[in-house]
Amino acid sequence: MENRTWILVPRPKDKKVLTNKWVFKTKIKPDGEIEKYKARLVARGHTQKYGIDYEDIFASVARYEIIRTLFAAAVNEQMHIHQMDVISAYVQGELHDEIYMEQPEMFSKGENKVCKLLKPLYGLKQSGREWYRKLDRYI
Repeated sequence: MENRTWILVPRPKDKKVLTNKWVFKTKIKPDGEIEKYKARLVARGHTQKYGIDYEDIFASVARYEIIRTLFAAAVNEQMHIHQMDVISAYVQGELHDEIYMEQPEMFSKGENKVCKLLKPLYGLKQSGREWYRKLDRYI
């Protein structure tokens, strides 16, 4: 909800509505103590159909050999390397397809309403591609 990932709309009659599920994870510290509990809502994208719900899913991935070469060059040139993690990376992309999803369990806000996705969720076939497009434009 904070990411404005969807809006509630009346259920469309001519569109497929995807289901979703909650994925829960407990993060544990090295000493075995619980650090935090995490929850992620994921779309059940395995029911999407190519050509109807999505067109392209390719997202570029760096090959291991290229990463090793860059590390070797950085050491050779005495350069510093910085690593970063993007929180909720897929949700940072922009969805170009019209996709509808059932309301998450325990969040029902209207009888015959569904979520029209504005941003890609984890689980959608095209989520990786949309994140790659945004990252590519930025870089």
